[in-house]
Amino acid sequence: MEIDEYEVHFDLRGSIDVKAERARLSKDLVTITKDRETARVKLENENFMAKAPMDVVTEIRQRFEFCDAEIERINAQLAALPQE
Repeated sequence: MEIDEYEVHFDLRGSIDVKAERARLSKDLVTITKDRETARVKLENENFMAKAPMDVVTEIRQRFEFCDAEIERINAQLAALPQE
């Protein structure tokens, strides 16, 4: 049995408050950018890296990668919003 793939697009213009969605995404972008910067500072701090347990370093690296992906996702969502 074969199942075909379909992509469905909904025209949501007028269904969402674009201004509010843009504000929400912008706020999320600021927050995740700060979180990424915190992780970056820790990863670049030689003293921290020398003393931190490996599981903590791994967690911070994963957080940094997560933040990068979230920043990319949020920017894509902002770009996809219709212009006001």
